[in-house]
Amino acid sequence: MSAVIRKIVTVVEETHIEMGKTIAPPTRRAAAIAVIENPFAGRYVEDLSPLIAIGEELGDCCRSRGRRARHRRRQGAKLWQGRRSVRTAS
Repeated sequence: MSAVIRKIVTVVEETHIEMGKTIAPPTRRAAAIAVIENPFAGRYVEDLSPLIAIGEELGDCCRSRGRRARHRRRQGAKLWQGRRSVRTAS
């Protein structure tokens, strides 16, 4: 069974100061979250093992997206604000 992915959200956290101390270079952590269509919606299912296979598939997908996001350069990156994109200062 393959996942029907509805959305993927990628979040990057960048820490510049921790406990009052400047961190140079800043640390970056990333997470990728997938929202999938529930293949068992609306019915009772005893065996949920197909979801384990879907989880493995999503793990590979989200892991690679998280790594790419974490290593993406900050200079010249696009930020989305409302309906317009804005370039960050280099």
